[in-house]
Amino acid sequence: MDAAIKDYLAEIKEHKADATFRAYSTALNLFTEECKVTYVDEVGRKCILNYAAALKGKGYTERTVFNRFGYVYTFLKRHGHRARRKDSDPKQTYLFNENDWPQYEDTPINARTTFSPMARRNVLFPDMFDPLTIRNRSASPNWRSFLMQVVSSKSG
Repeated sequence: MDAAIKDYLAEIKEHKADATFRAYSTALNLFTEECKVTYVDEVGRKCILNYAAALKGKGYTERTVFNRFGYVYTFLKRHGHRARRKDSDPKQTYLFNENDWPQYEDTPINARTTFSPMARRNVLFPDMFDPLTIRNRSASPNWRSFLMQVVSSKSG
């Protein structure tokens, strides 16, 4: 199994982002610590459920357990293992059932600030649609400002 993991991680490192490589590498290293088998074909349902339980026991969050379980499943799927689903062929053998996947609850992310409609409009369209008023118009150039620009541009 070590050689299969090494080959798989070499492929991930070559074709995926560094963060993806680190995530898969961590998950598979933890899996080999928990599942002491010689060959990938020897991995069974009990082995992968023990892995998920060990991750929970080490204090990882539900989302982390779910993600790492998925990374290991992706590796095992590459080597012919499958999870049983509702519409699966009952004649085939499967590594685990669909409801064996670790569960987690997504919590919605709340914005810390709220934009009023006017503030949102000012972010999206800064000055494009503001009406021109006396307060926000820039002073038009006059002959003095023109002379000041001409004089300041002469070098002496």
